[in-house]
Amino acid sequence: MSIALVGIPDVPDDPLECAVYLRNIIIALTTDGGSEVGYKIARQKLLNEPSAKQLLPPFVRRSNDAVSVKADLMTVASGSGSWALRRNHVSAAFRPLLAFLESGGGAADQTISEGLSTYDAPAVQAYWTKALERRLSDPEGAVTAASTLLEEVCKHIIEDSGGIWEEKWNIPKLYSEVARY
Repeated sequence: MSIALVGIPDVPDDPLECAVYLRNIIIALTTDGGSEVGYKIARQKLLNEPSAKQLLPPFVRRSNDAVSVKADLMTVASGSGSWALRRNHVSAAFRPLLAFLESGGGAADQTISEGLSTYDAPAVQAYWTKALERRLSDPEGAVTAASTLLEEVCKHIIEDSGGIWEEKWNIPKLYSEVARY
């Protein structure tokens, strides 16, 4: 949990707890409740999580404030009794994200990301980020990015070990060279 300041809600840091918090705020917004500040903070935290960003409901990704999200949800239903329809819509839209986070999805992403950031190789970090971003929207692109990541890691290991690699080397050749060190 983060430290709560006066007037600023205590938004959970854990992605699953943050997603539940955001869902509940949006449900409250459908009935003229909820917190504008809480919505903005929770939304930004989840947008900063590569594993959660792609699974956020579209109305959250495109609505940067409470007024926008309420307007978006009014297109689902309006008038007397429509709050139940909007609430059900919000709950259904959050199911994929919550299921992913409940299953521990993204745990390896975090561990690997932290490890790569300490390796201090900007190219490696860039390829890892690209692979994470493409994983859900472009699986073939994610495979290509992951392959490039593997090549970059092998090249860095060879260089750090005092070796020299050649541009024409493919992944098996790079890996066999790394295995020598």
